Amino acid sequence: MKILSLNFCVTHPRPRAERLKALADFIHANGVDVLLMQEGVRSCLVYDTGRQLNRLLGRSWQRFAKSNIGCPFFWEFRVGIFSRYPLLETCHADLSVPIKKSLPDSLPLPWRAHAVGAVIYTPEFGRTHLVDVHLSSGPKTPSDQVDQTRKLLAWAGGLEKAEMAILGGDFNFGAGSSSDVLLVESGYQVAGEAPPDFIYTAGARVVSRQVVMTDHEITDHDGAVLVEVK
Repeated sequence: MKILSLNFCVTHPRPRAERLKALADFIHANGVDVLLMQEGVRSCLVYDTGRQLNRLLGRSWQRFAKSNIGCPFFWEFRVGIFSRYPLLETCHADLSVPIKKSLPDSLPLPWRAHAVGAVIYTPEFGRTHLVDVHLSSGPKTPSDQVDQTRKLLAWAGGLEKAEMAILGGDFNFGAGSSSDVLLVESGYQVAGEAPPDFIYTAGARVVSRQVVMTDHEITDHDGAVLVEVK
């Protein structure tokens, strides 16, 4: 199974339609099975990055997304899971912590989700949990970031047990940070990283890891994280 984690970056200067087409082409060319995407956009309930990408991926793909930050109905940043396998169950969590610098992250978005989850089943891996996150960019102190990570772990730990878990996204912390160490000490392994973007796994054997899309043509992060597990 190949998992790609990508922050699509709403402020990227290249047109969204072009980037979405390039992303879909990459997914098809590289046999990606699951995409964990952050900063998709839903605007005025008319433009929806996730819906447009799903059309490009094809009918066999399913998605589940929730708004992470933004102004309700006008400009919402979305965090979502796209899967070539049917999404059997879905869930989401608001993991709010004190904010110091991000106005959109402090707006009263009633359906806010810092994490979305889904369950898939495959004969090779059995029941698998997928979790995509976009943690806050401006906690007041490093301990607030750890508190948010603890909230994430408590929520993920309350999900029904599965043979394998994939946890990825934009964590807004660095490699070796207290939050990164906390996740590893809690039973996750770092499968791939391009901080602040990570993919963690539990119950999986990682056979390859790459940082892709490093040319800043699709994302203005240092790249996207592509991991294959068996």
